[in-house]
Amino acid sequence: MNGSFDARAVDAAHGAWLEGVRKRVGTGELDPQPYWELDDISRTLGTKLGNCIYVHAASVRNAGVESFHYESFEVLERFNFGRFVEGIRKGFVYVDFVARTGHNHGTKLRLRHDSIQRLYDRGITIEQ
Repeated sequence: MNGSFDARAVDAAHGAWLEGVRKRVGTGELDPQPYWELDDISRTLGTKLGNCIYVHAASVRNAGVESFHYESFEVLERFNFGRFVEGIRKGFVYVDFVARTGHNHGTKLRLRHDSIQRLYDRGITIEQ
């Protein structure tokens, strides 16, 4: 899997950061290109995400203290790597180059939060 930078995909909220990137290094293709072996990704994700529970919560801040109200839970079983690859193709799984604060915080694979069940063979939602 190759990583490519598309300046058009940067959220407008990060416009100042993007302008800084343009001035410092430009917004063309990355050189060298980041690269991940699919076998390595499959092994790592299968180990970390085989089965999991995803918690939906609302947060509230009172007097500087953050509290959470748990709204629902998703019990997810049997991570499906083929669906993960499909997610990359369809855009609900994407590469996030985390370098918005002046230095590189690493490169991450992200998932749109409303798409997590799409990666599993079975999902059960438990409402609060």
